[in-house]
Amino acid sequence: MNTVSGFFVSRRKLLFVELIAKVVLAFAIGLATSIALAGVVLLLAHDAQAAELVPMKPKEVQQGTLLLKSEGATLAVPAVATDAEIRVSGIVARAVVKQT
Repeated sequence: MNTVSGFFVSRRKLLFVELIAKVVLAFAIGLATSIALAGVVLLLAHDAQAAELVPMKPKEVQQGTLLLKSEGATLAVPAVATDAEIRVSGIVARAVVKQT
């Protein structure tokens, strides 16, 4: 084999090995980073807490609020969702509002 062609063949093999090494290194860095970020997310995660029921008199209500009577007290229940259905016929509008 010619020394010049042998040089180019060995150079090509060396470049291929370097490319593979860089790909493996990039994969390892990405994997380590994702594991570290997942650990941070798990450390910062908190337990889910339900919203507290707030005692409220019906006269204090200033907006659409779902009230619940329990043991002599009226409690304002936090709304999860509000669905509104409005039907208009001429000058008459019929609306149904559901809070869950």
